[in-house]
Amino acid sequence: SYADSKVISAAWYPDGRSLLVELDPDGTEDYQLHRLDIDGGEPVVVGGRPGARFHLGFDRPFSPDGRRLAYAATDRSPSDQDILVRDLDTGDVHRAYAGGGLMFPGFWSTDGQWLTALEMRSGKSEHVVLVVAADGGSVKRLTTEGSEATCWPGPWLPDGSGFLVRSNIGRDSVGLGVMDAATGELSWLDTPEWDVEHVALSEDGRTLAWVINVDGASRLRARDLVTGRDLPVPAVPAGAVSCLALAPDGRFAVALLSTPTRPENVMVVDLVGRNLRWLTDSRP
Repeated sequence: SYADSKVISAAWYPDGRSLLVELDPDGTEDYQLHRLDIDGGEPVVVGGRPGARFHLGFDRPFSPDGRRLAYAATDRSPSDQDILVRDLDTGDVHRAYAGGGLMFPGFWSTDGQWLTALEMRSGKSEHVVLVVAADGGSVKRLTTEGSEATCWPGPWLPDGSGFLVRSNIGRDSVGLGVMDAATGELSWLDTPEWDVEHVALSEDGRTLAWVINVDGASRLRARDLVTGRDLPVPAVPAGAVSCLALAPDGRFAVALLSTPTRPENVMVVDLVGRNLRWLTDSRP
């Protein structure tokens, strides 16, 4: 029953009137996707079948024009997880990728033509990054075979030339870079001696923000990608950031932050006014 289902993840539909939720029914781990209208009513199955798993990806699953939905499923083969794209107007579904492996959709390109895709191998110690045509027309592999490295795709650059990645390719710690969407060439933006854990990009592609884990404490950094200059960022209270986002115009960074004395709360950092404030006040 739905009452016994665990919510794994959720995303707003583009119209803001419904939620797309990934549910684990009765603890079976056969994840299913349902649409829940905020006005109530019974959940509607969007992607689901007994004995198969249906997953959302690592970013907003809806295309930039709000007309398509990308998700992963094992409905073709229990040992393979394909990437599917659903037309929200017609309900038609096609396989953008069915080449085998444990695949997850990543980020939509800004023009809606491409999806990054991530294959996890060897217990997540090796990541294979692909760029997949949303219409299923072509697939480009960008990482080399046997790299034995993690590589987490992030938001695309507005011109579609590449996308942000967090990776430890050739490094001991996870750095932040841009991967060329055609060649896979990696250009580093920040290579600290600590891991980069979160990254966000404004909708206009100008403001970049990321979080570094310094001995367990999160530090926020930001950069203007047009000028190439780092932006002054106010000191974040000592604690751990678990989620990071940017306002569309890049002025505000929003994070979930927990500290030694407070559980997770929503914090807003004004990158222009150089100050921060708490939006919530959850207590221990």
